[in-house]
Amino acid sequence: MKLKVNRFYKFGFWFLVSIVLILFNIFRITKIGYKKNFDLYKSNATKRLLSLYTSNTILNRKVDSINGNEIITGKKKENLFKGKVLAILLSDFKCDRCQLNELKRLLRIEKELKTKGIKIIGITTKNKIDLLIPQRKIIHIDFPLYYVSDEKFYNELSFSKDFPQIIFVANNIILSALKPIVKDDEFSEKYYSHLISMLATN
Repeated sequence: MKLKVNRFYKFGFWFLVSIVLILFNIFRITKIGYKKNFDLYKSNATKRLLSLYTSNTILNRKVDSINGNEIITGKKKENLFKGKVLAILLSDFKCDRCQLNELKRLLRIEKELKTKGIKIIGITTKNKIDLLIPQRKIIHIDFPLYYVSDEKFYNELSFSKDFPQIIFVANNIILSALKPIVKDDEFSEKYYSHLISMLATN
């Protein structure tokens, strides 16, 4: 009888130890997971704030008449920003997949913007055409793609060293801009939703 009691206590002891260890590990894993999630949230929030700050530096800038050439045919197009234009600026980029996603998003909202009298165009420089042509084929871009001089592109249009960049121009004034964040599709989606809402009220 005494032997059975001892075995029971021994079993109970190791059972309690096992439970304590399991609970400790759950607590530790939860704590680590929470910290990782918090750090990721903080990092994303910081990147978004920096992006918004950078994008805002270009608002209300006047865009003079800029001529471009179609990237495939070389055909000249005068005054790319006549009327209301949403342009994506394309150059060297950190994330090929991210840029493809950005172009896909623009394709998705193209019809909706057309109903509001807004055209979408892509702009790059002559020496970056080779970066853009494969992407044009992969996702079947149907909006116009142009190249301009380096001086016009980097000095008059772009507002950051990172690409792609988005600018919305109406009456030759930049009214809205976006510097997308690598692997943060939600941020870009929110921007386009906001832009469409803004256009609906104007």
